[in-house]
Amino acid sequence: MAPTGSDHELSPKQLATRCDPRSLGFQLSTELDGRRPVIGQERAVEALNFGLTVSRAGFNVFVLGPTGSGRARLSRALVATHAAKEPVPEDCCYVHNFDDPRKPRALLLPPGQASRLRDHMDRVSEELMVAIPAARESRRFRESADSIEQEINRRHEALLDEIVEQARKLDVAVLRNPTGFMLAPMRDGEVLDPDQQKTLTKEEKERLAENAEKVQQRIHDALKRVPQLQREQRERTRALERDLVAATTAEILSECRRAFKGLEAIEAYLDDVERDIVRHAPQLLQAHAQQESAPPATIDNSLFRESPILRRYRINVMVDHRNTEGAPIEVVDHPSSGNLVGKVEHLSQLGVLVTDFNLIKPGAFHRARGGYLVIDARRLLTQPVSYEQLKRVLRSGEIRIESVAEALDLTHTVTLTPEPVPFTGKVILIGEPWLYHRLSMLDPEFEELFKVAAEFEGTMKRSPETSRAYAGLLARVAHNEGLRPLQAGAVARVIDHAARMSGDAKKLSMHVREVFDLLAEADHLASLAERDTVTKVDVEEAIAFRRRRGGRIRENVQELLTNKTIGVETVGKQVGQINALAVVPVPQAPFGHPTRVTARVRLGRGEIVAIDREVAMGGPIHNKGVLILEGLLGSRYLPDRPSSLRATLVFEQSYGVIEGDSASLAELLALLSAIGELPVRQGCAVTGSIDQLGNVQAVGGVNEKIEGFFDLCNARGLDGDQGVIIPAINAGNLMLDQRVIDAVRKGRFHVWGINTLDEALAVVTGMAAGKRASNGRYPDRSANGRIEARLAALQRSARQASKPKAEAQDASLKPQVSKKKVSKKKVSKKKVSKKKVSKKKVSKKKVSKKKVSKKKVSRKKVRGS
Repeated sequence: MAPTGSDHELSPKQLATRCDPRSLGFQLSTELDGRRPVIGQERAVEALNFGLTVSRAGFNVFVLGPTGSGRARLSRALVATHAAKEPVPEDCCYVHNFDDPRKPRALLLPPGQASRLRDHMDRVSEELMVAIPAARESRRFRESADSIEQEINRRHEALLDEIVEQARKLDVAVLRNPTGFMLAPMRDGEVLDPDQQKTLTKEEKERLAENAEKVQQRIHDALKRVPQLQREQRERTRALERDLVAATTAEILSECRRAFKGLEAIEAYLDDVERDIVRHAPQLLQAHAQQESAPPATIDNSLFRESPILRRYRINVMVDHRNTEGAPIEVVDHPSSGNLVGKVEHLSQLGVLVTDFNLIKPGAFHRARGGYLVIDARRLLTQPVSYEQLKRVLRSGEIRIESVAEALDLTHTVTLTPEPVPFTGKVILIGEPWLYHRLSMLDPEFEELFKVAAEFEGTMKRSPETSRAYAGLLARVAHNEGLRPLQAGAVARVIDHAARMSGDAKKLSMHVREVFDLLAEADHLASLAERDTVTKVDVEEAIAFRRRRGGRIRENVQELLTNKTIGVETVGKQVGQINALAVVPVPQAPFGHPTRVTARVRLGRGEIVAIDREVAMGGPIHNKGVLILEGLLGSRYLPDRPSSLRATLVFEQSYGVIEGDSASLAELLALLSAIGELPVRQGCAVTGSIDQLGNVQAVGGVNEKIEGFFDLCNARGLDGDQGVIIPAINAGNLMLDQRVIDAVRKGRFHVWGINTLDEALAVVTGMAAGKRASNGRYPDRSANGRIEARLAALQRSARQASKPKAEAQDASLKPQVSKKKVSKKKVSKKKVSKKKVSKKKVSKKKVSKKKVSKKKVSRKKVRGS
């Protein structure tokens, strides 16, 4: 005999919508071309194409969608399509600023020219290293330098000769020795020896001494002019060297000038280079001398090239587009501050950190100039100051290289301030929907900078056409990933699994990453079985293995349920007890399980107490569902009378927060069972939410919930009376496992789809719910009739219980007469009942405050006493 509720029972065909391999139109996936680039994401593709083509500022794109929906892969593919049609942007390089070395200059050059300029300037440095010293050793330079030296020497000798001649006239001889000059007396042009000097008269000695002092002074004055002559020699020699270097440099740079003729930026830079080389000719020669004096083992061109004087003539290429086709695409995996806007590195020399423009490193913004920059939004927000730096670049249109320490004002060391580089391009952020909405709400600048949102769907509509398109997608993946060809049965099974993943038989999951992983696992199983193609069996085994890998928690819970450590009954009937269903969202292997809900009622004031809510274990949605139960109960049964019920509801053996309203129908059924003392079938598990009108509403996870309860019943033994009640609206979501469908087909398990509370009551109680008759009453033998009758009985009991209490309260409120006025006489009940006590008379009596407890005695109560 079929269990009660067969009118609402779902047939095996309604429990799953299978894809027929024959409807796909192929035998092997190799027969499909798989050329359709996008399926199910037309809205996102349209938004992306729009954002990528708008050239206005602020029309950057935020791609939002569930993780694994293929949002990043598809976004990059569309960006690549647009980038291939766009021109190659300019190269970017930094050069030495000869006016202010702390502020390196940025040069923007046609594609490929930056690397050419670097190579030319490297050759210039090498040629300077050879040509300038060689020119200095040339015969022409030597002759000119010797001529200057000889001229200075002649002038020096002429000066000394003049002093010697003047001294001779004063009878003073000027004699040279290694230490300087020596003076001696003369007579008739001959130097006097010591014996002759002794024969001199006193007057002659005084005259000679006076003349010697004059000569000494003249020598001293002449010697002062010697440094001037030497300085003049050095200056003339340096001028000669500058002329030599200028001529040599002009010759060396002539080839470079011809190579970049017409490029004004490079021509201006070469002018600066030429002037600086001439200005620093002595330093160049000194660097060469240092190399010559170095040990032979260390002599290397790089030593001279890396000297400070020649490093300033190098080209620091930041971006080189000589091999680029179309606009650049830069995908940033680690969007730190330095990786985004670049950084200035330092070298340690003798314990001191030094830097120059050659140590400037480019960031992703430099490489993406004129193209597209793709960044993961969540990773961006986890990096210090990276989000703010990204906004600053988009606001100003300039790339300013600044470290995190500088941005936070944590360093005060002297460093470089490179010239900002203009930025033109598109920024594409990729992230989850909640992240997009949070940024829109909290950051007022966000929507000004990211005006286009491209939202990816989590599911797509399922139809024969979309199923064939999905098959084409699977075929393309198998081909691109080098997998074995897929049989039609395997593709159909993957499509069924995609529908199960979506939670709706009428949709397909767009969580393509998980689907692609499933194909890879099935291909591996096919290789182990030495099959050339992937079959349906391989896909089913891959799904089973995945379920097994993530099934530890499910198996533990199932074991606790089976041995009744967690108390859930699956046979018999109980009053005020029912099985609700919950889902545990384990990644890749979510599962459902039953949980016991109990209810108890007694006299009260119309209160429904959810114990989980009272101890703060109920979430807001669950608490809302409990309040809905109160409204439904009060309006459905004896709506014109005050409720005299106090009920308690609880999820037994729950040790965590209860959230969601999918158990509100089960809670209501348990409550009604307790009120009407209606036994409930324990073989029925219930899921569904309820509204205040008694309509059953859709819930999520119905497949997992049904299978969870089925596994428990199957482990204990199916008796043909067990099953699950679900909202009828959820029947279209069912994609149950074949083992459940087979049990339903054999009549050993059941699935009921219901729309109203009355239908659910009929299934769980085996009794007709009943409808109100014209007299406003439910049939006596109906479930609703018994519930309402019990509520009425509770009201009568409440009135009966309240009568003695009311009489006792009335007695305590009798007016007390003052002893002084009545002289201790008692007032007869009979006399008081026959006479009406007017307000005037009562108001004249003084009632003791202590006995009446500050309460006023009404006329009605006095008359009744």
